[in-house]
Amino acid sequence: MSFARLSVLLFACTVAVQAVSDFKISTQVARDDSSWTDDDAFQSAILNTTNSYRSAHGADSLTWDDTLAAYALNHSQSCVFEHSGGDYGENLAAGYESPEASVEAWGDEGDSYSCSDPGFSDDTGHFTQLVWKSTTTVGCARVNCDGTNDTPGWYVTCEYDPAGNIVSDDNQYFIDNVEC
Repeated sequence: MSFARLSVLLFACTVAVQAVSDFKISTQVARDDSSWTDDDAFQSAILNTTNSYRSAHGADSLTWDDTLAAYALNHSQSCVFEHSGGDYGENLAAGYESPEASVEAWGDEGDSYSCSDPGFSDDTGHFTQLVWKSTTTVGCARVNCDGTNDTPGWYVTCEYDPAGNIVSDDNQYFIDNVEC
């Protein structure tokens, strides 16, 4: 198979996986403290919590990318709780009490990840993107939807580059990028 055909196949698989991921919606009561309302506090909360999970799984810390954050904001502003279908890895959460709790919901999926049978699962897709070793940057945004389009409270979108959750026949990408 040519490199070009393989690249197209991998891209199609990545987009397909992103499209079928479950979402994380919480019924917790969100607090309107600085972790939601102050840009620096929000960014720190996301990065600190994300990088804590990544460290525990042998992945390097992510750095913040303003272009990814702008993309995430553009997507979130509609308060429509669905994936953007873009070129980046993407995690969504809504209704959590804090940015940290949103990331923790994704990270806690790791309890269900099977190291003996690695690969993509709707139940663990947020976790695997969160700790994907090849990912180097993240940018996130939040919008207080407060029920608009049935999206509760604060709606968080995080974009990751390069995208994770790359599916292959032998799950080698998961073996290489998700450490238990």
